[in-house]
Amino acid sequence: MRPFDRKVRANSAAIFLSRILDVLAGLASTILTARYLGVSLFGEFAFVTALVGFLVSATYFGLERIAIRELARNRDEAGESLGSILIVRWALSVLSIAAIGVFIAFSFGTPHIVYATVIASVSELVWASGSVFMGTFRAFERMEFETLTTFLFRTANLAFIAIVIFLDLGFLALFAAIAASNIVRTVSVMYISNTKFVRPVMRLDYAKCKFYVKEAYTLGLVVIFAVGSLKAGHMAIKYFRDAADVALYQAPQAIVMQMQILPVSISIAFFPALSKMGAGGAGRVGELCARAMKYLFLAGLVISVATFFLSGWIIWLIFGAGFEGASKVLGLLAWTQVPLFLSTLMEFALISIDRQADVVKAWAVAFTLNAVMTIALVPAWGAIGAALAMLASFTLLSAILYHFLARRAGLFPYAAKRPGLGAAG
Repeated sequence: MRPFDRKVRANSAAIFLSRILDVLAGLASTILTARYLGVSLFGEFAFVTALVGFLVSATYFGLERIAIRELARNRDEAGESLGSILIVRWALSVLSIAAIGVFIAFSFGTPHIVYATVIASVSELVWASGSVFMGTFRAFERMEFETLTTFLFRTANLAFIAIVIFLDLGFLALFAAIAASNIVRTVSVMYISNTKFVRPVMRLDYAKCKFYVKEAYTLGLVVIFAVGSLKAGHMAIKYFRDAADVALYQAPQAIVMQMQILPVSISIAFFPALSKMGAGGAGRVGELCARAMKYLFLAGLVISVATFFLSGWIIWLIFGAGFEGASKVLGLLAWTQVPLFLSTLMEFALISIDRQADVVKAWAVAFTLNAVMTIALVPAWGAIGAALAMLASFTLLSAILYHFLARRAGLFPYAAKRPGLGAAG
């Protein structure tokens, strides 16, 4: 076996194990939370997490993927690069804090929703810094440390949630438990990154900061469009319907998004190598992706079919009584697996050849379709309408991403034009 193949397989295995731990523990925490709160309060919980996810989305700004790409390409300047990326992240956090402040100032929500929003926002902003350090594990292709920190985070998360439930501390304490576990994760990731890989050089370098903002702003838009596409349904259902209906949408969506373990693991493992290949032209990136996409398509199809036919049993097993209406929503969302599996890899491939602009164009179109369909369908159909909007928009996203990748890397139907595509603009 070639060294490249061994490294990719080892990294894929480490990330896959990390994601397995994340999925199993995430499902366990979701089960505990849903069964503890009941349908209505779980809907409120889902609304707050969706709202905070959207308000904080600008903080992420696509910096993790740019960090991995740049650290993998130039390790000699890793400290300076990491420091500059952190400075940009903190500056963006100020904007998110302002957005949160505006929401709180003009919110007509109940006090427990406002307090929950504050706690959840602090939790997300803490991890926003930690996620930059997580990028060093991937850039240096030592994904086993991601498995370790994921284990620590999820163990702490489950322990804190179990304490809240055992002592019956209530709705707000669940958000405090999540915040505490995010602090554990951030501290562990920072410690390992600083001691094993690289310490950030905290020097304000305007040129580097400007470079990262320029490189990442398109991915920042992708994050906003992606989070908006995932969370639009929650907010529309909350506005047009009620909290119980939000729960019937959140429950199956949580299951579907956990299934992204496979494409994310493969894509992250490939990304450092793709970044190096991308520096020499898009052709080799396209060839590697074409092979991987065949397997991802088959895997996504099998999971979609199984989830569709077992949707009622899955909802009953995980969430129990009161969530029966979520089975039809899960049956619809099951079919998002194929486009999501393929889209994940294609996004990483386009970024590796410096085509972030193509990714943001695809997400902008998908987000627009999602928003229009959500507003049109949710008032009458509730969670079912939001699920239809999500399925249609992610299918369109996958088609547009493939068009761009095929054109840049010389895949079907552009294969005959490959020789001139490496420098396509």
